[in-house]
Amino acid sequence: RSGVKLVISERTTPSVELSDSSCWFVRFLIRSLYPMADKIVAVSEGVRHDLIENFNLAAGKVKVIYNPLACEKIEELSHEDLEGYEWFHETKPIVINVGSLSDPKSQDNLLRAFKIVREKIECRLVFLGEGEKEKELKSLSQLLGINNDVGFLGFQDW
Repeated sequence: RSGVKLVISERTTPSVELSDSSCWFVRFLIRSLYPMADKIVAVSEGVRHDLIENFNLAAGKVKVIYNPLACEKIEELSHEDLEGYEWFHETKPIVINVGSLSDPKSQDNLLRAFKIVREKIECRLVFLGEGEKEKELKSLSQLLGINNDVGFLGFQDW
């Protein structure tokens, strides 16, 4: 009533993050309160789709604004020597996944896809990040027989 615009920023995929039955009240609040906002900002098309499909929000109300990238800083860091990371000195292609090792990221699917690609192309996969799924992802890479071409470098502050 004050005339101030209300904008909500959603940074997770709520249907995944709130899938536990104990989160029913938060899901109820999203369905009840988010429609009152003037706009809802999602950080990706996936989050936008989740809000529209699973929480019945009006498509026109949910807009995507991607997280920013520090392109100049990334360019600067790309010229640094990565001593101790011998894979980066090879000529084999490297797929790099940057982000928390968690359910919403579906890195298990990335490992399965990498296995298929790896059968056709000699390449490597590197995970930069930490999270509760790290142990599970390492086990899966071993189970898939690709662990020699998959590296987990943890959080990096390059």
